[in-house]
Amino acid sequence: MNLTAPQEWTLRPAYDAERAVTFSMRCTASDPDEDFEPMHTWSLRHVARNPDHTGFREIIHRRWRAVATE
Repeated sequence: MNLTAPQEWTLRPAYDAERAVTFSMRCTASDPDEDFEPMHTWSLRHVARNPDHTGFREIIHRRWRAVATE
């Protein structure tokens, strides 16, 4: 390792992760702290119980890894 030059880094998707990409859905009118069922099923049940809650936010979690460049 060259101690006089700073290490250069880049970010890459971590495809080797067990769950590289996960999805969830949140209501934009209320944001409860609970684990949700699969996102579409939960969203439809939620709007059925709360007809004025028609806006939703999809949250995608994609894992990334920092990799040293050469």
